[in-house]
Amino acid sequence: MLRALALFAVSCLTIFNADLTLGQSFINPDVPDFFGTIMVEVEGEPISFGSGFVKTAGGETRFVTSKHVIKLEDEDLLSAKFRIFLKKSVLEVQALSSTKWNAVSDLAEIILPNATLHPAKIASELRIGDRLVIYGTGTSPKFWGIARGYYKHNPKKDLWQHGVAVRVAEMDVTGCMISTNLCKDSLRAFFKQEGPEVRYVMVTPQKEVPGGFSGGPVTNQRGEVVGIFLGGFAGEKRHEIILPLTKAAHAP
Repeated sequence: MLRALALFAVSCLTIFNADLTLGQSFINPDVPDFFGTIMVEVEGEPISFGSGFVKTAGGETRFVTSKHVIKLEDEDLLSAKFRIFLKKSVLEVQALSSTKWNAVSDLAEIILPNATLHPAKIASELRIGDRLVIYGTGTSPKFWGIARGYYKHNPKKDLWQHGVAVRVAEMDVTGCMISTNLCKDSLRAFFKQEGPEVRYVMVTPQKEVPGGFSGGPVTNQRGEVVGIFLGGFAGEKRHEIILPLTKAAHAP
């Protein structure tokens, strides 16, 4: 079940150089500077990961991702950290830090105090037929990625950042139009609450979008972020869904 992370007021940020192991970078140089992989660690061990991007809002630097990526059990909050892998740095943020989210959608924003980073440019214009790119964290058997390069693990497939091209297929999509399952009580709070219902955009990918892409930025042909990737939903055919970055789709 998707669940939200509570809001806390303590902030702690540590920044490391990205080239930490054997002089090799484990970050794909072709991804945008504002893109990042977020790893959830509990007691020093990575337990889940997803994607996101850096933006500025109200004079603050924030990392935007999906709420379901950073969900934590209450008993894990004290020992948990978020580790964010950007092209030029690795950020370490205590889970008991300032995390905000949109009340009616699967969106979270982690405040990065005193961080000087390259933020994304945000745009809201989308049309059916637009060609976009989703950036996220997938796997690769041939690249030296985050698992080996940072955590010293030796998996058959390493974590690797890359982009997947998609095309806008449908606009103004409601949660129930995506899947009848999203109308069930267990998920209703994410997709339909009091006030205006959030509308989504359905896209058709050129190839399968990995699960680790959740929270990743969706960019237009100018490199502006127009949405965040939420995930795919099975049905007669798989639909990939993004949350467009309208004014209603931001954390306060």
